[in-house]
Amino acid sequence: MSSSPIMNLGMHFHIPYSILDLGVGAPLESVAEAYCRKLSQHNHCMNCKRLVDMAYLMISTNSARRSNNNHNTLQNSSKLKSMKSKIEVTLNVNLDQVYAREKTYVHYERYETCRECNGIQTSGWDREGINLLDLISQYNSCASCIKTTPIEFDLLACKGCKNEGVCLTSATYELNLGQYSAYNKFVMVKGEGHRIGNDPQHWGDLQIRVNIQKHHKIHRNGFNLYTEMNISVTQLLCDQIIYLPYLNHTTLRIQTPMGISGYLQPGKWFVIKGKGLLNPSSPNISGDLHIKFTLEYPDPSWFTQVNGDHLKRLLNQVFSQTNTQSDLTIPPHTFSALGKRSLLAVPHEYHQSTPDFKHTKH
Repeated sequence: MSSSPIMNLGMHFHIPYSILDLGVGAPLESVAEAYCRKLSQHNHCMNCKRLVDMAYLMISTNSARRSNNNHNTLQNSSKLKSMKSKIEVTLNVNLDQVYAREKTYVHYERYETCRECNGIQTSGWDREGINLLDLISQYNSCASCIKTTPIEFDLLACKGCKNEGVCLTSATYELNLGQYSAYNKFVMVKGEGHRIGNDPQHWGDLQIRVNIQKHHKIHRNGFNLYTEMNISVTQLLCDQIIYLPYLNHTTLRIQTPMGISGYLQPGKWFVIKGKGLLNPSSPNISGDLHIKFTLEYPDPSWFTQVNGDHLKRLLNQVFSQTNTQSDLTIPPHTFSALGKRSLLAVPHEYHQSTPDFKHTKH
């Protein structure tokens, strides 16, 4: 009959095998406890005594933990007591990145189950529990105790997690801003938080607060964007094409169907469809860009260099197209008293009043 590890060790320490034989399928703790109980009565040297103490320590720790899974066990870790169920991070992005639908990376730290000890916090344990017999079998050379290096208790401590059961690791998550809804302030990612235990259902979540920073010229309200642009009297009279510097280092070419003067009615906006932010819930649909034109009057000295009567006739003709001013009675020398005046416009199919930027979301 082939001898078992228990039988070999029992014979080595002169322990009757019948005492150790607790039957096939007996729990590992029962076998180990019986073995160590007899071993403690026959310890021939300090090394054997240390071995017994280690075995008892591992057995008592194992018995307390085997009733719970790794997730519940690690909740007793000192680091985990102060740990929240989810990780919260803030990601600062600019409006250009959101408009361009860029991919960005979120760097953060999270706790994960120690890979060396699998969260048991003690070396010599496998996923099914402590393999105590193998550990004791490593030191079954009691006959040469004089040559054996003393066994210290720190051999049981996991060097990977220092007996905490978890390790702090660096993690990176790729966030596609094109899939980010401008209405939501937070992005919740399941399973990317603290990863405690082997069951992904018990892993925490990662909550990303996307902070879209203010733009120096463009305001955001949901998926719609609002901006202002100054136009000169020359652009107004000559009906020139307007080039508007826009997001992501692009330039918009604006040619109004009625000329610029057709969009200079107070309280209205010129709207370019589809030039706002992408709406992730509706593929291929984006918000709109709203533009407020401001007519910038030149310096009074400019009027001395042009034909004032001809200029008045041109302006009367321009403004009479929208019936906003049938006769221009302001003499040229009084333009300086007006300074810069905002004249806004949009056709009636576009709408309503100027938005209150004090309540605009950024």
